[in-house]
Amino acid sequence: MHGPAPRLVGAGFVLTPTAASDIPSLLAACTEAEAVTSLNVPQPYTLSDARAYVAAAERGDGAYFWAIRTADGAPLVGMVKLSFKALPSGGRPEASAGGSAGAAGVSGVASAHDRGGPHDTPADTDTSASANHANPTTSTVPTVPTVPTVPTNPTTPNPPGTAPDIGGIYLLPAYRGRGIATRAARLVAQWAFDAGFDALQWECLASNTASIAVAERIGFTFYGSGISSSQYAHHQNKVARWARMARGELR
Repeated sequence: MHGPAPRLVGAGFVLTPTAASDIPSLLAACTEAEAVTSLNVPQPYTLSDARAYVAAAERGDGAYFWAIRTADGAPLVGMVKLSFKALPSGGRPEASAGGSAGAAGVSGVASAHDRGGPHDTPADTDTSASANHANPTTSTVPTVPTVPTVPTNPTTPNPPGTAPDIGGIYLLPAYRGRGIATRAARLVAQWAFDAGFDALQWECLASNTASIAVAERIGFTFYGSGISSSQYAHHQNKVARWARMARGELR
């Protein structure tokens, strides 16, 4: 267990741990029409599913679960997750200052109950070059797991269970198109690099052009594709794409 996610501050939004007060917003998000087909979460999504998400967030159950908010104490308008579940260790090995923590995986959505596989969301489509490269602010100095390094020229994605996963971005419809998804993805990626990760991965369904655009906008390079490994019927047998970004490539 990692404990609750650290607080990160971006330009025009803040990432704070998901809380019980967010359950109604989570339920609304995961039952929104576009999310039903694109989010890698159970469908039909129920109140019990939303409660399970929050319980996992409070425990830091193998992941950091963030709510995207316009300000501290404001309602949830989206989600993002950094998952360490795939690590063989039950703990959280420390990364030495300036040392290597291997490779983290980044995927294109915040999956409320992700247990591997591609994660797709209606992502932000803002193309503004002025998106802020805000440095994350945390309430504590976190430690991060050590994971296998991603090959320099990978031809296949990391096999399930060999690398952690960042569930990327989901935004409620009213908050799309403002650049929030891009800035939030960049903020989490910057935090991961600052924490010691050498590389990040991104996975999304090939049909999710918005997710692909966000990934490429912040520096990811797509290198391969294959069948989704999602356990949920609405994602199974669909084509996923994989991308990688090394330290120093973040834009």
